[in-house]
Amino acid sequence: MQTLTKQRCYNHARREAAVRCPGCHKYFCRECVSEHEEQLLCILCLQKQRTSPATLKERLRPLRLLFRTALTFVLLWLAFYSLGKGLLLLPHAFHEPVSYESTP
Repeated sequence: MQTLTKQRCYNHARREAAVRCPGCHKYFCRECVSEHEEQLLCILCLQKQRTSPATLKERLRPLRLLFRTALTFVLLWLAFYSLGKGLLLLPHAFHEPVSYESTP
């Protein structure tokens, strides 16, 4: 295996290679690669990644967001409902006004 300094660009034979594409393992100059998700990929590998079908996790992302929102709403509703029920269980005398005036 030759070192990177001795390699030439796959597309431009006169240019030195700057990077090896992790997808196709070919060497390219800086003009022939693009950064994608913290990796330098050649144009063909970049197009393959963009046209590949989304993973199951990516496709379920909107559904997970909807589920979290609904669950949050239900939990908040239960908390306020329980608080209201608890306040209704307090004795009526608790709600009577208390006079703090001093008696002579």
